[in-house]
Amino acid sequence: MSGEDERLSQMQTLWTNMFTSAHPLETISTIPGPPRDLVLRYYGAVYRYILGMARDPDLAMELAQEFAGRFLRGDFMKADPSRGRFRDFLKVSVRNLVMDHYRKQQAAKQRGLRQFGADESEPGDEARRRADDEAFVSSFREEVMARTWEALAEAEKVSGKPFHTVLRFKIQHPELNSSAMAAEMSARLGKPMSDMAVRQVLHRARSQFADLLLDEVCRTLGKASIDELTQELVELRLLDYCKSALDRRAKQTQAE
Repeated sequence: MSGEDERLSQMQTLWTNMFTSAHPLETISTIPGPPRDLVLRYYGAVYRYILGMARDPDLAMELAQEFAGRFLRGDFMKADPSRGRFRDFLKVSVRNLVMDHYRKQQAAKQRGLRQFGADESEPGDEARRRADDEAFVSSFREEVMARTWEALAEAEKVSGKPFHTVLRFKIQHPELNSSAMAAEMSARLGKPMSDMAVRQVLHRARSQFADLLLDEVCRTLGKASIDELTQELVELRLLDYCKSALDRRAKQTQAE
């Protein structure tokens, strides 16, 4: 496990404990369930965004935990994600927290409370801010994809259809043709699969993945129109993964 993966694993455990058992019910009762669940699902994007600004893994972990604590206390209720795009809420809230940290550092420096290195400056210049924001979009996109893969794996457990297994294998081995994949999947699944069967499973797996991807993005948007969903997919560079599924959903929406 890499250093970042280990930190994310630690954060997931800590956040899960914080959001479920570490605080009295009255402390978190004011935080609506869906926003709380979304923050918990996107802990990785929070950490990576902070890390990009702070350039310090230990500080990023510390501030990520502070973000979770502040959220549970209700400090961000005025920026309720149910009232707007969750991605914007997350980015603004986390950036404000990091900027608060650097302002406190600067104030302490001016009071002579400690010595700072030459590179410990507030990450406020426009070029760096644009770079940080772009990094956040990429990180958020990674989290959306990760949650979608998790949903596909869970669907496979429920249905018994090997969509996750076959699609993940294809992604990891794009050079293999249907015959080679059929042989490998037959061995892995313990039952014979023909070339045609593999192609059919891949087609259905991609279709289900696309639908689950749309569901995940919709979860972060709340009530959103097809146009708003399309715009979010474009900004996250995810539209190519689910264009057909989006077209189907748009037709269903028009028919209702």
